[in-house]
Amino acid sequence: MNLVTNASHAIHENRIIEIGLEAMSFDESIKTQYPDFLPGRYARILVSDNGRGIAKENLNMIFDPYFTTKDLYKGTGLELFVVHGIVEIYGGHITVY
Repeated sequence: MNLVTNASHAIHENRIIEIGLEAMSFDESIKTQYPDFLPGRYARILVSDNGRGIAKENLNMIFDPYFTTKDLYKGTGLELFVVHGIVEIYGGHITVY
């Protein structure tokens, strides 16, 4: 929910948010790209929006607690921090495109 909420805040007109779910299986070769992953079955959740995207200079900070580009009183910056924490707890990974 936090991921979708964050996406909705990133767009202003003609809001489009797409959510997808895909089953994936990985063998030992996954460790070359993601050393902490174990072989097995995973669910891939995709969320995309038609916003302008994340500025390159902000990409390395988007999962930091309290980092936000929102106006004062419009958000805390915790949404993506919480999403990242949950994904990590369950042994997952987040990729931002």
